[in-house]
Amino acid sequence: MDSIPEISTLELRQILGSNFDGILLDVREEEEYQQVNIPQAQLLPLSQWPEAAANLPKDTEYLVHCAAGIRSARAVHWMLQNGFSNATNIAGGMKQWLQEEADS
Repeated sequence: MDSIPEISTLELRQILGSNFDGILLDVREEEEYQQVNIPQAQLLPLSQWPEAAANLPKDTEYLVHCAAGIRSARAVHWMLQNGFSNATNIAGGMKQWLQEEADS
């Protein structure tokens, strides 16, 4: 897989705290989302791609996360291959996000 744009969960926190105008996309499954989620996130499970993702606007900024960063990396790769100009993976995903909250 080609290298894709990626940021850390700490960078994500800074972006979300500064009037982020794009879409935070959660590609985990519904059950995972129900257990814990980032309030600003929009759920679009990777298992429903590419059909579900085909309707997303391509000119929007996307920050994509999953549990650990693997599925979201796949999603970002697919997006960049399919005409989305601004998609970024969140390294570490929800696990890293929760670890930071536990550490603070």
